[in-house]
Amino acid sequence: MGKREEVEDWMKTNNISILAIQETKSGHSNRETRKDYIWYFSGNGGTQCHQGVGIVIRKDLAKHIKDIEPINERIMYIIIDGTIPIHIIVTYMPTAIDPIETKDKAYENLQNTYDKLCKQGPTYIVGDFNSRLIYPNNSTEEEAMGKFTMFENKEYLRHSNYTSGMLENRELLIQFAMANELK
Repeated sequence: MGKREEVEDWMKTNNISILAIQETKSGHSNRETRKDYIWYFSGNGGTQCHQGVGIVIRKDLAKHIKDIEPINERIMYIIIDGTIPIHIIVTYMPTAIDPIETKDKAYENLQNTYDKLCKQGPTYIVGDFNSRLIYPNNSTEEEAMGKFTMFENKEYLRHSNYTSGMLENRELLIQFAMANELK
């Protein structure tokens, strides 16, 4: 059984209608129609891609797709038509070792995409932010990330294994969430 078959089998077993995927490593933005699902990919347009995002949707739901837009190898979105349109942004943000310029550009692209969609209806951002929130440092952070995180205290943030790149990613995600009043 191949990877796509494994994913589709898992989706069927767990009654998943729409799935966001990251690290597809698909260089091109394309569509792949299969027996029960349609796969959409967003890449960088090149022959090699180290990132890539995608959306897998049950074939019978395709008639409800109002728009699907591959932005780049890190961001794409789909608009599902209904009583009100639902927007889903799929993202794969840079890792801790990527340069800050790459991270800033990725968040700028995410912000532009969010700004384009958020006033048109409910907008969900899903994916891999490559960020470990750990624990809120203060009440403002708690408002953005909630009370329930993986760790029970913020001492982990001071741990030597928690690199400056990881702290940058954490800060960028929290800033994005707070600036857009996301909870």
